[in-house]
Amino acid sequence: MHTYLPFDTILFALLIYYKLRETELNKNSKLKKILTLRTFKVLFSELREKFETKKAEEYWQNLSSNFDFKLLKNIFPELEERFKLKYEHYEEHSMFEKVNLYDEVIDDNDPFVHEITKHFFEMASDNTDFLQNFEDYLEMYAQSRFKGKKVYKYLEQKKILEEIFSKYIQKAGNNYIILSYDELLKINNKYPVAVLEYIAYNYGLDEYKIDKFNYLEPQGCFLYNDLSKFEIHFHKNVKEFSDNDKQIIYFYLNGSTVTEIKYCKKTIKLSKNEMFIVSGLFNAKNHRELAEKLIANPNSTKLPLKTAISKLNKKFKDIQKELNFSEIKNFIISEMNDKKESEYLISTDYKVKSCQL
Repeated sequence: MHTYLPFDTILFALLIYYKLRETELNKNSKLKKILTLRTFKVLFSELREKFETKKAEEYWQNLSSNFDFKLLKNIFPELEERFKLKYEHYEEHSMFEKVNLYDEVIDDNDPFVHEITKHFFEMASDNTDFLQNFEDYLEMYAQSRFKGKKVYKYLEQKKILEEIFSKYIQKAGNNYIILSYDELLKINNKYPVAVLEYIAYNYGLDEYKIDKFNYLEPQGCFLYNDLSKFEIHFHKNVKEFSDNDKQIIYFYLNGSTVTEIKYCKKTIKLSKNEMFIVSGLFNAKNHRELAEKLIANPNSTKLPLKTAISKLNKKFKDIQKELNFSEIKNFIISEMNDKKESEYLISTDYKVKSCQL
């Protein structure tokens, strides 16, 4: 359990998790078999020479599954072993109804030759063990406890992936993100991230809503004939905050030292350097004068004061961007005093509330 799933396996695991979880949330569901994945393969080895036209051959080649069935036959046993997935797999062999591919009537006296092999993978609705075990896997992922794959720690992955997702949102002009299999694989291989685990984990936290897991042919009956046609459609759940929420910053103090800040239910943990700066500003008269310590010793922080404050403002603006606020405002601003010197202060756009830890 301490290794990552192969990319194609996590794709199917997420698909099954999504379908099972959505059904579990539907309390009125009485279905015993809630998910059936079906696909088929035309047996070209028996029929290839009989195609009368190139067009006919291309048609059936496109319709027939390009899956390596060894892949599917490996994926499901692995999901059974890792997460105790309950499923059934069976095959059916058939002809094209009463005629074959060429509209030739089948003679009952002729030897029966299979023209199609159908594969069925059925998942039971009582897969609670799978749901729990898969969520445990995602929790271990978020804790960076896996071995065997070089990826950044979760928070570093979050920064990379949210930036990538933001570009898709900006390009689309709405809050929706559509990623194809090829795009997902490209992100996964280009960056030190586990993109499918990230989506699955945040879906489990209700940070994301999966709107569509596009895995079926338009007829809605069969799996796409190859993985390159898979798509995931999802969006960030936008949390609503009142204007009052957006104006209040909560300072948590240990004595006179501000140790962390909360804004719209998001926490900013402060480094010692940042604690010093924010505490100085908090304790300054009316939050509008630079604290005496900073005036007396402007080099007392490890970073230049301007740089340190810029970093603090970025953390604050990142929260506003993450929550899709239309107005992005600095937390700390600067003003010129009578001596034409820059003074840093907490913006009057915000109300500060404090509590002792």
